[in-house]
Amino acid sequence: MNKIVDIIMREPNVEEILEEVRSALQQEEKDRKAFRAWLTPDRKAEFISGEVVMHSPAKERHLLATTTLSKVFGFHVTHYELGVMRVEKAMVSLGRNDFEPDLCVWLKEDSDKFDKEMMSYPAPALVIEVLSPSTKKRDRGIKKDTYEVFGVREYWIVDPDKETVEQFINVLHPEGARFEPVVLHGTNDNIYCAAFSKLSFPVSIIFDEAKCHQFVLEMMKE
Repeated sequence: MNKIVDIIMREPNVEEILEEVRSALQQEEKDRKAFRAWLTPDRKAEFISGEVVMHSPAKERHLLATTTLSKVFGFHVTHYELGVMRVEKAMVSLGRNDFEPDLCVWLKEDSDKFDKEMMSYPAPALVIEVLSPSTKKRDRGIKKDTYEVFGVREYWIVDPDKETVEQFINVLHPEGARFEPVVLHGTNDNIYCAAFSKLSFPVSIIFDEAKCHQFVLEMMKE
């Protein structure tokens, strides 16, 4: 039995506890609907564990990493017709949470089902979050845990200050799927994308727009 369920079942007032949980979830669902109605294209916000989380404008180093990664994945995914990539404003709805990751990629088997009016997306094959002081706790905590449970195949945490990438691959174990970290990648390393086996590139291009531009030009020649 699940450990949490086991703990609850030991309580003498288990029915009251479950009723409180049901009531809290019903209220949270109302709040979530209100959140989605409140959203506009100009508002950068997420709904996480029942709370609305607003995001301030990003710093240059954060925007640089997002821009370079979008150029590399945007070209690769489009060129090989692998699926679709979206940056920042795609709302990924997983369980109780509505996230807007910095970069997502869905494989063609999923993206072929998308329609032009959709505003809520399923679990991507790849999610990339670029750390900032205000988001790093969530990126390493609730977001990582949620991506893992809901079957995101690969998760990258990019640190623009340290210029590193932590890469997590979802691996099936007897007790269920679990992220396993690959080595921490620095600017002298190459990173290999597990979700897209043909794609590998130097980590350094994430933090250097000129190097990224040259890399994409080389990709176009292949």
